[in-house]
Amino acid sequence: MSGPDISKDEELLRALSAALEDLDPVPDVALRAADSAWDIYHVDGELAALVGPAPDGLVLLRDEADLRSMTFVASKLSVEIEIDNDRHAVGVLSPPGVRVIEVEPVSSMGPPFARTVHSDDLGRFRLDLDVGLCRLRIGTGPEAVFTSWFYC
Repeated sequence: MSGPDISKDEELLRALSAALEDLDPVPDVALRAADSAWDIYHVDGELAALVGPAPDGLVLLRDEADLRSMTFVASKLSVEIEIDNDRHAVGVLSPPGVRVIEVEPVSSMGPPFARTVHSDDLGRFRLDLDVGLCRLRIGTGPEAVFTSWFYC
């Protein structure tokens, strides 16, 4: 009978892990809880509130407008973005400056993937969005600002 070479630690751990997974798999509720805990990673950031969903306060359906404009405001930063029907977005940060901007889409399986761009000296940036809920992270570390979730 051949099996894994359990004289090596890596092989022993791999064999034990497979045996435990077969006998007692991780419950779905635990996997969902771990997935939802992903936001704790960003606990140090500040949330930028949506203050301008559309001109004149009208809420338009995506197919009714060529562009959707949104303004998010935090204590030290604001971001204005326009998204066209093909989900191309352009934006500007105030105060202007070079910052890392990361798009974080919602994911039901594991941590969300991210797409990163940089704003220019004037705070302008361009990015492409995917269908679904997403948010922007502007900056890094404890100074990071997160927009509220919005539909792309």
